[in-house]
Amino acid sequence: MRYDTSSTGGTPQKCLDQDGFVFVGPDDPAPTDAPVLDPEILAGLAYKKTTLPAPPLALSPKPKQQVVNLATHARFAKKLGRVWVTAAIQEAGLDLAATTVAEPATLRLVAGTDDADPASCTYDLAESDGGGYAVDTEDADCNITYRRVTAKGAAHTLKAYLTWRVSWAEGDSPDGTPRHQMPDGESVDEVAVTVKEIQAINRD
Repeated sequence: MRYDTSSTGGTPQKCLDQDGFVFVGPDDPAPTDAPVLDPEILAGLAYKKTTLPAPPLALSPKPKQQVVNLATHARFAKKLGRVWVTAAIQEAGLDLAATTVAEPATLRLVAGTDDADPASCTYDLAESDGGGYAVDTEDADCNITYRRVTAKGAAHTLKAYLTWRVSWAEGDSPDGTPRHQMPDGESVDEVAVTVKEIQAINRD
């Protein structure tokens, strides 16, 4: 157990005297009603400290140049990698570590208006050669298409929801054998979209 005066104040002994804190030496049996620190608890701490990046979304046509009845294609401006956090303790005879690993899995786009068909699309991410995850919807079966121009000075808020699959493993390596799945993570990005209409003259 490590005592951090910057966050708790007081003295180590004062901390140990508080209700809820029990110090158990390496040669002493733990009380039957007290939780024992183990890798799974450390994994939960690492999970809480995990920060997931927003999807690096790039649209075609560009957000301020969307066109009525023209499908909106999406891709990642850069590849996304795994995100991992390790929690460890090396105190009082303990040497434990656990690592949570989050991998981007699916991307869901929501048009932000009823004047779109469909209103949303979901895509599975693919791992690229050389590592990293990417998406490109140009040849996908589902692409959002805006059906009406936006009012002057207005914009739709297209939202991108990126789901991350999270697991944990014992040790300080992200490549350890996964023990259990953890609740999915999610990161979100928002893009202001304006839609215009292209006028054309057809000549027979």
